[in-house]
Amino acid sequence: LLSTAALLCGGADVSIASDSLTIHTKLTPIELKPAFSNLGSSYKTASVCFLGNGECVNGGFNAGDEDMNIDTRNQCIQEGFSYTSCTLPEYLAVQCPYNTAYYAKCVADNDRACQEEAYTKTCEEGKISDTGQVCPYDSSYTKCKCNPCEGYEYTYKEATTEGYVIDGKACNSCGELKYKRKAATCGKEFLICNCGEELGAKTCKSGELTLYDACKECCPNECSLDACPQNTICNYEACSNKYCAKGCAVGYTEWCNNPFTVCVVLGYTKSKDECGNVYLQCPYGNNVFC
Repeated sequence: LLSTAALLCGGADVSIASDSLTIHTKLTPIELKPAFSNLGSSYKTASVCFLGNGECVNGGFNAGDEDMNIDTRNQCIQEGFSYTSCTLPEYLAVQCPYNTAYYAKCVADNDRACQEEAYTKTCEEGKISDTGQVCPYDSSYTKCKCNPCEGYEYTYKEATTEGYVIDGKACNSCGELKYKRKAATCGKEFLICNCGEELGAKTCKSGELTLYDACKECCPNECSLDACPQNTICNYEACSNKYCAKGCAVGYTEWCNNPFTVCVVLGYTKSKDECGNVYLQCPYGNNVFC
């Protein structure tokens, strides 16, 4: 106890009465002072230089002030994190833990490089791969273009116009549907009428052709006269409503006209006696031609 008291108080004047176990002490107080009472120039505090708070000075510390700043740029470079950019198709890899601007290496990533420049392996519906635009880093990537739908030349309205039906499925060209078409099929009862249809016949369109369910008989068209000439025998062709001349009426000759019967006018001007034995006799009289 006394040793402890002396230690705390810095010294003691002690008297002990052994018969009464009375202890008298005289303690002398001492001044307690901090162990480092004057540290003005004996130490410095450390500080860290973080990214975004300015450029740190080479050598690890900033010599321009009294605080010591860690140079994270130099720290990264010294530990092998020296890359700040890469050339496509390479990208920065393994970030420096002290400064996020620095990386350990560049690593090729062809897929990423192609995708970031809008190249793709799969085109959306209505588009196809454009082989004229291939990714320089991976030829399996291309740009896309509208499907030209070759052979699909018609809109829905055009493909279903009268006489036509859609042929097969539609083709999508950037959202616009295009179609093939073919001539509509009519029933067996519908025919091509080369000589015209019967009055009231039903019709059916097959492509550009109009078919009918009842046709007129074809006419030979042997006759061409609108009327039978006078003094002529004719045949009537009902299908064409025309007449054919077959001959002259009885008593008519020379294009079915009345014959001229005046012998003298016809050249028979002599008598038989005048000609002797060589002559032609007029059919309408006794005069002759020598």
